[in-house]
Amino acid sequence: MDKIKTLSWVLVLVASTGLIFGSSGYTSVSAEQGMSLQVVNDEPYVGYQSTDQFVQDGDTTDLVTITNRASSNIDVTDVTIEDGNFTITDPTLPTDISPGGDGTIQGIVACTPNETQPIKLAVTVKGSNVTTQLAGDTTTRIFHLTCASVKEKT
Repeated sequence: MDKIKTLSWVLVLVASTGLIFGSSGYTSVSAEQGMSLQVVNDEPYVGYQSTDQFVQDGDTTDLVTITNRASSNIDVTDVTIEDGNFTITDPTLPTDISPGGDGTIQGIVACTPNETQPIKLAVTVKGSNVTTQLAGDTTTRIFHLTCASVKEKT
Protein backbone atom coordinates (compact mmCIF):
# COMPACT_ATOMS: atom_id res chain seq x y z
CA MET A 1 0.00 0.00 0.00
CA ASP A 2 2.96 2.19 0.68
CA LYS A 3 4.10 1.95 -2.93
CA ILE A 4 0.68 3.03 -4.26
CA LYS A 5 0.56 5.94 -1.85
CA THR A 6 4.07 7.05 -2.85
CA LEU A 7 3.25 6.68 -6.55
CA SER A 8 0.08 8.75 -6.10
CA TRP A 9 2.03 11.55 -4.40
CA VAL A 10 4.62 11.53 -7.19
CA LEU A 11 1.90 11.78 -9.84
CA VAL A 12 0.22 14.65 -7.98
CA LEU A 13 3.57 16.43 -7.71
CA VAL A 14 4.31 16.00 -11.46
CA ALA A 15 0.81 17.15 -12.41
CA SER A 16 0.93 20.20 -10.17
CA THR A 17 4.40 21.10 -11.47
CA GLY A 18 2.98 20.94 -15.04
CA LEU A 19 0.11 23.21 -14.06
CA ILE A 20 2.36 25.73 -12.33
CA PHE A 21 5.14 25.93 -14.92
CA GLY A 22 3.25 24.94 -18.07
CA SER A 23 4.19 22.33 -20.59
CA SER A 24 7.17 22.38 -22.85
CA GLY A 25 4.93 21.82 -25.90
CA TYR A 26 4.19 24.22 -28.73
CA THR A 27 2.14 27.27 -27.88
CA SER A 28 1.73 28.51 -31.44
CA VAL A 29 2.43 27.40 -34.96
CA SER A 30 3.11 29.54 -38.01
CA ALA A 31 3.26 28.28 -41.56
CA GLU A 32 3.54 29.86 -44.98
CA GLN A 33 2.08 28.44 -48.12
CA GLY A 34 2.78 29.62 -51.63
CA MET A 35 -0.23 30.74 -53.64
CA SER A 36 -0.72 32.06 -57.13
CA LEU A 37 -3.85 33.78 -58.43
CA GLN A 38 -4.83 34.39 -61.99
CA VAL A 39 -7.04 37.39 -62.66
CA VAL A 40 -9.66 36.62 -65.27
CA ASN A 41 -11.75 39.15 -67.15
CA ASP A 42 -15.35 38.63 -66.03
CA GLU A 43 -17.04 40.36 -68.95
CA PRO A 44 -19.64 38.29 -70.75
CA TYR A 45 -18.72 36.77 -74.09
CA VAL A 46 -21.41 38.79 -75.84
CA GLY A 47 -22.05 42.49 -75.26
CA TYR A 48 -25.52 44.01 -75.73
CA GLN A 49 -25.86 47.77 -76.07
CA SER A 50 -28.90 49.88 -76.90
CA THR A 51 -29.78 53.52 -76.35
CA ASP A 52 -32.92 55.61 -76.22
CA GLN A 53 -33.45 57.43 -79.51
CA PHE A 54 -35.70 59.61 -81.63
CA VAL A 55 -37.11 58.10 -84.82
CA GLN A 56 -39.68 58.98 -87.44
CA ASP A 57 -42.42 56.76 -88.75
CA GLY A 58 -40.93 54.53 -91.46
CA ASP A 59 -37.29 55.00 -90.40
CA THR A 60 -34.83 52.12 -90.46
CA THR A 61 -32.99 52.49 -87.17
CA ASP A 62 -30.22 50.80 -85.19
CA LEU A 63 -31.85 48.89 -82.35
CA VAL A 64 -29.09 46.93 -80.60
CA THR A 65 -25.35 46.53 -81.08
CA ILE A 66 -23.95 43.08 -80.33
CA THR A 67 -20.23 42.89 -79.44
CA ASN A 68 -18.37 39.59 -79.79
CA ARG A 69 -15.96 39.06 -76.86
CA ALA A 70 -15.54 35.35 -77.54
CA SER A 71 -12.57 33.79 -79.29
CA SER A 72 -14.48 32.67 -82.38
CA ASN A 73 -17.07 34.14 -84.76
CA ILE A 74 -20.71 34.41 -83.70
CA ASP A 75 -24.02 34.78 -85.55
CA VAL A 76 -27.29 36.39 -84.45
CA THR A 77 -29.80 33.65 -85.26
CA ASP A 78 -33.05 35.12 -83.89
CA VAL A 79 -34.50 38.42 -82.67
CA THR A 80 -37.76 38.64 -80.72
CA ILE A 81 -39.16 42.15 -80.32
CA GLU A 82 -41.69 43.23 -77.72
CA ASP A 83 -42.66 46.56 -79.21
CA GLY A 84 -46.04 47.57 -77.72
CA ASN A 85 -47.90 50.25 -79.73
CA PHE A 86 -44.99 50.75 -82.12
CA THR A 87 -44.23 48.11 -84.71
CA ILE A 88 -40.70 47.14 -85.67
CA THR A 89 -40.41 44.98 -88.76
CA ASP A 90 -37.67 43.33 -90.82
CA PRO A 91 -35.01 43.06 -88.09
CA THR A 92 -31.56 42.36 -89.48
CA LEU A 93 -29.60 39.36 -88.20
CA PRO A 94 -25.86 40.14 -88.24
CA THR A 95 -23.77 37.07 -89.02
CA ASP A 96 -20.11 36.16 -88.88
CA ILE A 97 -19.23 38.74 -86.20
CA SER A 98 -15.51 38.28 -85.62
CA PRO A 99 -13.86 38.34 -82.17
CA GLY A 100 -13.77 41.95 -80.97
CA GLY A 101 -16.20 42.97 -83.71
CA ASP A 102 -19.70 44.42 -83.57
CA GLY A 103 -22.93 43.65 -85.38
CA THR A 104 -25.94 45.97 -85.39
CA ILE A 105 -29.54 44.81 -85.39
CA GLN A 106 -31.72 47.24 -87.33
CA GLY A 107 -35.46 47.41 -87.93
CA ILE A 108 -38.09 49.52 -89.67
CA VAL A 109 -40.20 51.48 -87.17
CA ALA A 110 -43.91 52.26 -87.58
CA CYS A 111 -44.91 54.74 -84.88
CA THR A 112 -47.20 57.63 -83.95
CA PRO A 113 -45.53 61.07 -83.72
CA ASN A 114 -44.93 62.48 -80.23
CA GLU A 115 -45.28 59.11 -78.48
CA THR A 116 -42.60 57.17 -76.60
CA GLN A 117 -42.55 53.39 -76.32
CA PRO A 118 -40.27 51.03 -74.33
CA ILE A 119 -38.78 48.32 -76.53
CA LYS A 120 -37.50 44.92 -75.36
CA LEU A 121 -35.40 42.71 -77.60
CA ALA A 122 -34.45 39.09 -76.97
CA VAL A 123 -31.48 38.11 -79.12
CA THR A 124 -30.27 34.57 -79.76
CA VAL A 125 -26.57 34.28 -80.57
CA LYS A 126 -24.76 31.17 -81.78
CA GLY A 127 -21.02 30.54 -81.81
CA SER A 128 -18.83 27.47 -81.96
CA ASN A 129 -20.30 24.94 -79.53
CA VAL A 130 -22.52 27.47 -77.73
CA THR A 131 -25.92 29.09 -78.21
CA THR A 132 -27.23 31.74 -75.84
CA GLN A 133 -30.20 34.06 -75.59
CA LEU A 134 -29.79 37.61 -74.35
CA ALA A 135 -33.12 38.56 -72.84
CA GLY A 136 -34.73 39.65 -69.64
CA ASP A 137 -36.61 42.48 -68.08
CA THR A 138 -33.60 44.51 -66.97
CA THR A 139 -32.70 48.11 -67.65
CA THR A 140 -29.86 46.98 -69.89
CA ARG A 141 -32.30 45.12 -72.13
CA ILE A 142 -34.94 47.87 -72.44
CA PHE A 143 -34.65 51.09 -74.41
CA HIS A 144 -37.14 53.74 -75.50
CA LEU A 145 -38.03 54.95 -78.96
CA THR A 146 -39.64 58.36 -79.24
CA CYS A 147 -41.51 58.97 -82.46
CA ALA A 148 -40.67 62.52 -83.52
CA SER A 149 -42.51 64.66 -86.02
CA VAL A 150 -40.61 65.59 -89.18
CA LYS A 151 -39.50 68.94 -87.69
CA GLU A 152 -38.22 67.46 -84.37
CA LYS A 153 -35.83 64.84 -85.70
CA THR A 154 -32.17 65.55 -84.94
